[in-house]
Amino acid sequence: REIVGYHRSVVQLGGFWEVEDKVAEMEESIRADLADWMELFDEHGEKFFYNRKTDESRFDDPRMGVYHNLYAKIKMIAKMKERLPLLARAHRPEEPSVQDRELQARREEDERKYMGMIIRIQAFARVIIAKRKVRDKLTAATVSKGPQPLRGKLRLRVEKLGPSGERELVLSQTTPHRRAKAASKIQARMRGVIARKRFRPLVLHRAYLGQVVTKLQRQARIWLAKRRSARLRVQRQIQAAIDIQRVFRGYK
Repeated sequence: REIVGYHRSVVQLGGFWEVEDKVAEMEESIRADLADWMELFDEHGEKFFYNRKTDESRFDDPRMGVYHNLYAKIKMIAKMKERLPLLARAHRPEEPSVQDRELQARREEDERKYMGMIIRIQAFARVIIAKRKVRDKLTAATVSKGPQPLRGKLRLRVEKLGPSGERELVLSQTTPHRRAKAASKIQARMRGVIARKRFRPLVLHRAYLGQVVTKLQRQARIWLAKRRSARLRVQRQIQAAIDIQRVFRGYK
């Protein structure tokens, strides 16, 4: 992770001077820390290391671990320089003068003040917007009590009426409501057209069957009427014969 951080800082700054400064500071701190260690020998002639500040003693060399890590970092930085030769040859920027530092401090102060003013203006605008939203919600809550089926459909507006052109308050439909009604009518008309187009063959076939059935019914009615008239004729003949027989028997 540390090497990745070094690579990012080198790419952002455009050179290795900050990384080199960090390595130099690390080397100085290591030297200062290792200055308290002493190399001594015990009564058996074995070498050990002793820290004068902490009274710590150990047989392994404390310089091995820290210098190994330092050497690994220096080696990785050298490989980075091989991969980034342009950045490795980049010169260290000159230190800013006192006037430049004062000018930079003034610019930072002006920028900080400017950002503070912008934040205050944004906070003031947010307060105004929040108050307006609260007021609108309170107004809507006051007006919207109870069911309102005509809300958004009707409105009051002033129009010129009559030949005199006097302005009067007129209740009219809102534009969105008129458009919604027109759209509903157009949709209903299109649904009717589509339905008629879809069921027209069935309607025509039903009309044809109705004509055929009507002809059959007419013929059936004619046949029934003729049959009924024939029955009436036979009944009348039988009744006439009965009447003749009754009269003849009475005559004898």
